[in-house]
Amino acid sequence: MKEKKGISMVALVITIAVIIIISSTAIFEYKNVIEKARKRDLATDFYAMQQAIDDYEFIHGSLPLSSEVYISVPAVASEQFASEPGYSTGKLDVYYVDYNKLNTEKLARGMQQNGIDDRYVYSKWTDKLYYLQGETVGGTTYYTLNNELYSLLEIRTVK
Repeated sequence: MKEKKGISMVALVITIAVIIIISSTAIFEYKNVIEKARKRDLATDFYAMQQAIDDYEFIHGSLPLSSEVYISVPAVASEQFASEPGYSTGKLDVYYVDYNKLNTEKLARGMQQNGIDDRYVYSKWTDKLYYLQGETVGGTTYYTLNNELYSLLEIRTVK
């Protein structure tokens, strides 16, 4: 009898199965890395805007706000607005942030680009900043810098 040389069908199927498992794990991990990077980018924008507001208030003794506005609470973000006094009525009493008073040209969000109501608003009652349009990352829409986003920031303090 002649000896057969080459790869058996079983070895080939096992090799392909291992490659599929490894590649699917890599794709899943890649999606997690991308989602975390988008959250970190969002948190950085929220934090930078809040810092610009705080800096302005420290220097000028007032907040860089323009007109007062009442906004409807988005149903999907109820927990993010729950600390606001007007939350129970569904209308929040907030103020538009006056960008002309701030150095915020490097932010990717809230700069009223493309004719969209892409703005930040500020609550004097809770000292919270909100992004009106919201940003959806991984199935969650974020309107403010919550604990989850804050934990992604790499804040260095001067000692």
